[in-house]
Amino acid sequence: MRTDDGKNDALVAINGQNYSPPKDLRVRLVWPPAPLRVSLYAAPSGGSDGFFALALTPANTVTVPKVMISGISTYQVETALPKTLNANQTTFIYGRYRKSGLAMVTLTGTGYRESVSVEFGAAAIPNNPATQLWAAKRMMALSADAKNRATVIVMSKRYNVPSKFSSWIAIPKEELERYKREKARADADLVAAQWAQLLLQGRENSATARALRERLNALCKISGDDPRWVFESYIGGRMHDLAHALVMERHVARPNQARKARLQRELERLGRYSGISAKEYLASAERNWRWFMDDQLNNLADAYVAERYRSQPDAARLRRLRAEMQRLGGTLNQSLDAYLRYAEQRYAWRQLGDIRARYARELARPEPDPKQVEALRSYLLKIYSLHGNEDWARIRVERLTARFRADGLDAQIRALETANQPVPTELTAQALQQRQREQQLAVRMGDPLITVDAPADAKEVLAVLPNGEMKPLRYNADRKRWEARFDVPAYAKSGEYEITILVVLKDGTRKTLTWRYTVDVTPPTGTATVERVMDPTLAVRLRVTCDADTARVVAVLPWGERCVLRETAPGRYFALAPLPPDSPPGALSVTFLLTDKAHNRAELTAAEVQP
Repeated sequence: MRTDDGKNDALVAINGQNYSPPKDLRVRLVWPPAPLRVSLYAAPSGGSDGFFALALTPANTVTVPKVMISGISTYQVETALPKTLNANQTTFIYGRYRKSGLAMVTLTGTGYRESVSVEFGAAAIPNNPATQLWAAKRMMALSADAKNRATVIVMSKRYNVPSKFSSWIAIPKEELERYKREKARADADLVAAQWAQLLLQGRENSATARALRERLNALCKISGDDPRWVFESYIGGRMHDLAHALVMERHVARPNQARKARLQRELERLGRYSGISAKEYLASAERNWRWFMDDQLNNLADAYVAERYRSQPDAARLRRLRAEMQRLGGTLNQSLDAYLRYAEQRYAWRQLGDIRARYARELARPEPDPKQVEALRSYLLKIYSLHGNEDWARIRVERLTARFRADGLDAQIRALETANQPVPTELTAQALQQRQREQQLAVRMGDPLITVDAPADAKEVLAVLPNGEMKPLRYNADRKRWEARFDVPAYAKSGEYEITILVVLKDGTRKTLTWRYTVDVTPPTGTATVERVMDPTLAVRLRVTCDADTARVVAVLPWGERCVLRETAPGRYFALAPLPPDSPPGALSVTFLLTDKAHNRAELTAAEVQP
């Protein structure tokens, strides 16, 4: 090998090391001149016949080139020679050969003929590079005709080479193992279904049933599941469906007695074989049916009330809705009065947003209409009283009144400031008074906000809390007032409290203000129910009915898990918690943590309702 400077010959040995050299190493390989260079890779694979890859590089340009191989038998040769093979241009030939030994490769053309002796190897090399090079070329030629699609796909699988009609995806070993487990789990579910069908037919001891059990055991060995658990899970789902169908058949107007008897037999047969109580599934299905019918009645009652309050109610639709409610109510042996009463409450609650907006607009006017204000206020009191006691409703409406009046006064102040007009002192005082009143009433709704109207350039504004703590206020440029939030101590008793505000102006002048608030530390109250749902996936249904000002309900389950219940209506919370396989046996006992908007907390403990 000659170095780049051309002066010295050098022998370079390249060893693999974890080393990054400071300069690139250039290696130039120069072949001695030859009329025709031939490179051959040939080796048997998958049998006695071999595959070869042949590269030809002439030193001169060859017109109309042709290649001949003599001395050895070749077949299925794939080549695409150009019309003119330029000097030092390489062309490739791929094919198969029988036996091994020396052969003569001859390249001819117009006024050109050169031959080189090569040896086709006899040592077998499975899946050697020549096999894939030949297969790729061969499949490319066959893919030109769609009739060869099946042949190409077979070759693609045989030689592990992508084709026009197939592709290969590299999958990590972990992903492949996960796929095998998931596929085995899906197949196991199918086998469990077939086995259960034989059980219903009384053929649980047949040869087919024994084969299915063996197949299930083999699949569960791959998936890592317990065969009995898989089978019982399917049986549980099947029993759930049978119990649901049986309960529905019982409650239709004209039950099919033969179908009822068949469903009862199948449910009891599966229960005896699996050891699962059919009575529990029937009791759960009955409860679910009643809950479903209860929801249907509530929906009908909502539609009935909404139609009745339309400007022009449809009398025919009202009759149809009431007739359907009476039919369903008769099925449940329930009176319609309670459903209609709660529907009235829900309708009023849905209208609350619009009423509040109208109340805010009226109070924000410079001269509100007293009759309109009183009418809207009375309506709000009525709605809030439906979801809490009268004192709570009164405080809530008074707080809204103070807020909306303060918002209206703030809007007037901003309009005067924008027009560069003087702001009357009494207007600012009224806005401050209303905002303080709002905060006094907001203590039970959360952490109260202290707001003080003082110049933006005041040196300091401090709040002295009832316990002596000093709370600095910060200036809010958007609202143009000083603000700070504070926590009401947990030991504070219900009653009225005062906060002293110290204002230090820019010139050193000090002012003292008084800010009042009310504390309500009454904890929330409520009732809770816990019911087990017999489903393919076992779960626990949690329901809580509590005060309307409850802000959050959390259930602490026996196995340590915490479950947050969602509010379905004011004062009503619900959740469906999955029941883990290793849950404690026997009746469940759940603790519920209730938190109201004033951060008062209460605990409820409820035991599972047994069917």
